[in-house]
Amino acid sequence: MSAVNGMLPPRDRQLAAFERWLEERIVSLADHREIQAPIERFGRWYHLKRLRARSLPGKNMNFAVRSAKQEITESGRFLAWLLSEHDATHTDIRQSHLDDYLASGPSTRHAINTFIAWLVTSRDIAKVRVPRREARSTPILTQAARIDHIRVCLTAGEMPAADRVAALILLLYAHPVGKITALKTSALEARPDGLYLRLGSVPALLPAQVAATFWDYVHNRPNQQTVNTDSPWLFPGNLPGQHTHPETMLNRLRNWGIDLNGVRNTALRDLARELNPTALANSLGYSSKIIHQHSAAAGAPHADYINLKSSQLQTSPRLSSVKD
Repeated sequence: MSAVNGMLPPRDRQLAAFERWLEERIVSLADHREIQAPIERFGRWYHLKRLRARSLPGKNMNFAVRSAKQEITESGRFLAWLLSEHDATHTDIRQSHLDDYLASGPSTRHAINTFIAWLVTSRDIAKVRVPRREARSTPILTQAARIDHIRVCLTAGEMPAADRVAALILLLYAHPVGKITALKTSALEARPDGLYLRLGSVPALLPAQVAATFWDYVHNRPNQQTVNTDSPWLFPGNLPGQHTHPETMLNRLRNWGIDLNGVRNTALRDLARELNPTALANSLGYSSKIIHQHSAAAGAPHADYINLKSSQLQTSPRLSSVKD
């Protein structure tokens, strides 16, 4: 409560949760010291140190925390396999171990890459190579399906306003859900020529067809209890001073039948046809590398602005519902 009222500096909730998770993970390995010791070092001196250095007021740490958890978890599984199959510990790792392990399991095993590189840098093991992960097919929706999703968001009366606005940001601008939930109301800016949404360094003009939906929502947000009055978050959570948790929003959007990865990739490729990569990266807040990849995949010339084509909204068939 003191942090909410400004008496104490705000605490990074995601970082604090990671610290608790890491302690529990380390304790759970107590019966296998040969696994616990390197995982504790990797978790504390590599990941926790980096996360603390990156944690700044208002910065979204969701992706970084989830990635750290996955790398620590998968590294522990690799060491357990190494001990079980080869009666070996982390200092015994050889190229043959890596090749065998990565070839005989799911693609998530490649999350040990950072751990292996860290062991090499720390001189715990000799230099080895983690084989590159084979690229999988990229999930893509048709542009017509994307427009149908947008239409449903604008017309489905039973869809909660928060879900509607979050889905529209994803559908229009391919913004990751973890970053959507961390948006503040200050990301919306009313100007004489319309309502703008700032996702990157350059704000984007919201299409006229959806601007009213955003305007109505921002003045009637949910979870505005006494302790959460005037919340700065565009998507206030159930706890005072907190925004909606990304996993909560992910599940809600999935319940509306939205293919999150397919929608994101389709939106990025469509936008890449309309905007040059540098301008698109500035507008959406993506790295230039990601934008150039989607721009190359789109294989189309660029226009000079982000715009949802009015003709598409007017001519695309309507879906009565996208729920499962």
